[in-house]
Amino acid sequence: MLKNIQSGIYAITPTSLRADELLNAVVDTLSSGIEVIQYRFDDCINFDERLKTATKLKKICLDNNACFIINNDYLLAEYLGTGLHIGPDLEDLSFLLTSENIQFTGLSCKSNISAQKNDSNNIFSYYSFGPAFYSQTKRSERGEIDLKYVSENMDENSINIAIGGINNTNLSQIKKGGFQMAAICEGIYSDKSDIKERSKELLEIWNEN
Repeated sequence: MLKNIQSGIYAITPTSLRADELLNAVVDTLSSGIEVIQYRFDDCINFDERLKTATKLKKICLDNNACFIINNDYLLAEYLGTGLHIGPDLEDLSFLLTSENIQFTGLSCKSNISAQKNDSNNIFSYYSFGPAFYSQTKRSERGEIDLKYVSENMDENSINIAIGGINNTNLSQIKKGGFQMAAICEGIYSDKSDIKERSKELLEIWNEN
């Protein structure tokens, strides 16, 4: 569960990485001290490949005492017994009531504070808000969220995560805004040659603020 995570950085794999290239990137990420990996994949990837990759990623995370989360595929998360992240456009949440194996579920709220306020049954273990900044991977027709508004109105007793366009130049704003974690994709994986070093730098910035 994310309640036990101390690192503050939530890594999201880019859809451009697959097979061994992806596995090696995740190993580099976790070797820096980051403790959360979300497996995000292109929709064109079939279930068999998703399962094969996710099974290997889960083992890597377990070996590194890290938390593994699957993006938007509840069947895969149920099958493997992992965490699940879902978006706000998923209207039918009945599977959450019948799931026996999904460890926990996080919800992407964009800037919708009411989605968090209305979770009276505590279905979700965390809430992500974004894009916090301009992002190629977290683009929104509405643009970036009002970070100040969200930080002032989100439930401070919940696990709140900022996402979108976060890197080493703006990460400190997220920590100072009261978010417990920063979800980062391009800020980690834009250059595959120094993933570990970039991840370490992000952790250092987070811990300094």
